[in-house]
Amino acid sequence: FKMEGLFQLHQWHLWQSKEKAHPGLPVDLQEACYNEFISEEPTVSKLQEDVVAQLSHIGLEPKEEVLMGSGYRIDALVEVNGKTFGIEVDGPSHFIGRSK
Repeated sequence: FKMEGLFQLHQWHLWQSKEKAHPGLPVDLQEACYNEFISEEPTVSKLQEDVVAQLSHIGLEPKEEVLMGSGYRIDALVEVNGKTFGIEVDGPSHFIGRSK
């Protein structure tokens, strides 16, 4: 499989697992897809940098580009009063309209 195919298979596998509609992929292929999916370095936008700077300025300690179990990354995680909140700054622009 090419990299794009492994990305797509990983996303399909996540969907199938969530819906419990299909047993999914063989374990070795799941691992190859996941590893390829997380292999790209995350890109950080100027807007995201600004938001994280403001979170830091108000005394929060954001953790940036946190890798979630699904293989997706969230722009920032902050803890407030013992609760953890995820902050997604750029939304689907990470995935829609990307070109290489």
